[in-house]
Amino acid sequence: MKKLLSFVLLNATAVTSGLYAQTSLTIYNGNFAVIRNSLELDLKEGINNVTYNDISYQLEPESVILRDKAGKQSLNILEQSYRNDPVSEGLLLKQFEGKELTFQTTEKDTPILITGKVIRSGYVMGRNWYNGSEAIIQTEKGIQFGLPGQVLFPNLGNDGNILKPELRWKLQSDTTAKVNAEIGYISYGLSWKADYNITLPEKSDTGSVSAWITMSNTSGRAYENATVSFIAGDVNKQRQRLQYDENDYSKSEIMYAPMAARLAVTQKAFDEFHYYNLPNAITLLNNETKQIEFIRADGVKVNTVYEVNSASSDSRNQNEEKRIETVSILRKINNKEENHLGMPFPGGNIRLYRENGTQLEFVGESNINHTPKNEEIKFYTGKAFDLIAESRIKEFASDSTTSSSLIKVKSQPWIQETIEFTLKNRKNEAATVELRENLRSNRKAQIKSSTVPYESVNASQILMKVDLKPDEEKTVEYIVYYTW
Repeated sequence: MKKLLSFVLLNATAVTSGLYAQTSLTIYNGNFAVIRNSLELDLKEGINNVTYNDISYQLEPESVILRDKAGKQSLNILEQSYRNDPVSEGLLLKQFEGKELTFQTTEKDTPILITGKVIRSGYVMGRNWYNGSEAIIQTEKGIQFGLPGQVLFPNLGNDGNILKPELRWKLQSDTTAKVNAEIGYISYGLSWKADYNITLPEKSDTGSVSAWITMSNTSGRAYENATVSFIAGDVNKQRQRLQYDENDYSKSEIMYAPMAARLAVTQKAFDEFHYYNLPNAITLLNNETKQIEFIRADGVKVNTVYEVNSASSDSRNQNEEKRIETVSILRKINNKEENHLGMPFPGGNIRLYRENGTQLEFVGESNINHTPKNEEIKFYTGKAFDLIAESRIKEFASDSTTSSSLIKVKSQPWIQETIEFTLKNRKNEAATVELRENLRSNRKAQIKSSTVPYESVNASQILMKVDLKPDEEKTVEYIVYYTW
């Protein structure tokens, strides 16, 4: 939508010769965006006073950049003023404190007008919400808290009221010039996230992956026919203390737009992040959430892994008979071209569905971090019902104990433990359980022996993979020796 640009002048003439150009948005994961608009300036030599109000309600004024897109004209901003107190019922009521106003109410479907004097408006400057409950009004029936009806104002109050936020610039120009300028600024209240849906057949782990870009706008204004891009990655942003309540606009009812037809979303590496671009302009209304599909792939293999990530051995009690360990269901996806993927996956929610006859059933959801191509996507979907894991300290000895089977070393403190895991598979099919055993902290560990092969993940964790046949039980033991 194009709007005529207006200017307020003092001692020089500045007239627009063009119209507002299309809005351009780059939305980040951290609930903010860079917003850009083009405008044509007719600058006169000297001081030019300009008012611009096609801006977000959550603009960060320190972030404003006004520049000549062609780079030929220097725009010297001597002064910038930002106002974000648009006229509202509360603000007007405050301006009429001490004066009489007319209020309209209804009795038995008949409109009634009441005259009342505003003792107190209840409006607090700098607070962007107001409900009238704190107002004090004096009527012929007495003094009451709250408004006696819908207030009917005779005018819009003082001449300084504005209808929406605005920027005012005092620009210095050495010459008369027409400038195709661009304003860019950061605004809060715009966000996006990725959502992934995986669908698997009932008896297969090869299915389809689809993904939505879900964007939300609570910035206080609409963006019509805007070009939209997204930055995926953790871009550092210092959160400013703003004049508005950041929940103001989210209090309104959110409108969900119909899911748009699939667009060919493009992506490229940008700086240390990834940049996604919508090929066509869209309209994003205030308090609207909209989805755009950006990934669809078939023939994707999803591997299921059962994992026991045990609590640290520090917390095990040597007198405890056994401990029930959680068997987590993990899904792993090889993000490579041979698995029909091989693309950056921005962080977001990922959901898994599986066919149950002719219908789909939801079988788990988790969150994934930003994952580059050729890396493994790993996410948790629940706890295994038919797999059981138990652990215990089978044998314990230290430099302060004696044991016929252990040699006591007097030169340094030491501990030796025999850890036992009991694994039970009550499924009707084979399963592999990955035991991730977390060793004692602040100790130098040495694995003396293990009944199954193991690998060292890092200095404080080892990994053991145990294959279980249907309805099979297995016992796994390892001996670890600690010194410090």
